[in-house]
Amino acid sequence: MRAVPLIIVTVLILTAFTGCVEEGSDSKGRAPVGDYNKKLLRDSPYPDLVIEIDYVEGFQPSNSAVQLLKHRINENSDKSTVSVSQSAFASDDDVYTLKEIKNLESRHRTKKTGGDTIVVHILYLNGRYSESNNVLGIAYYADAFCLFKERIEDVATTGIDNPFLVSDEDIEEAVIVHEFGHLLGLVNMNYESERDHEDPDHKHHCVHEDCVMNAQIETNAISNLINTGGTSNKPPTDFDPDCKFDLNKLRNG
Repeated sequence: MRAVPLIIVTVLILTAFTGCVEEGSDSKGRAPVGDYNKKLLRDSPYPDLVIEIDYVEGFQPSNSAVQLLKHRINENSDKSTVSVSQSAFASDDDVYTLKEIKNLESRHRTKKTGGDTIVVHILYLNGRYSESNNVLGIAYYADAFCLFKERIEDVATTGIDNPFLVSDEDIEEAVIVHEFGHLLGLVNMNYESERDHEDPDHKHHCVHEDCVMNAQIETNAISNLINTGGTSNKPPTDFDPDCKFDLNKLRNG
């Protein structure tokens, strides 16, 4: 394989840096990202959390990513139970607009929040986001986000996007925790942090590169964060002390 000059690799990674959090509610009256932060962290009024995952056939979530997400939720919330359901659906699309993503969520989502249970919906999609080929995940409602599984796999196997050859499972683990972190309100969504750690150049993201809420996590710039998470050849998959401080305040405040 022909070597790519290092300076070109760096430029491509940095200019590809575009995160994605959809702010504001839509005409259907769905709550915006971050509005359920306390409901997702506290045991009241919903002690139980259900994660409903619908995925395009052939792009099933990795077990390690799902288990890590459950672990992070148990670490940072007071939920009594965290359960996961999964189902597959067919799709002929390979480019998705935000409207199409929301329509897919509405079409395939079967579980609703009520009683003792709050439900979070996750879409796993093939193809890419219409606004940017570099986006790996999008949080778009207070209780919903999506991952572009095929793009995650592409980044893991492309030398330019991923010169350090981090695995697709490692990237997926970081992205799924990152997007759920947005639902928890990180950073400064439906609350104001006592600590100055929001990235001034990337709203609602953590400035620290050892944090899973760094903006580069949800794009192909994730390769910039290799080795910052304390484990060789892996991006960070945990919240840093500032984000954990915020989550603790939201949970107990």
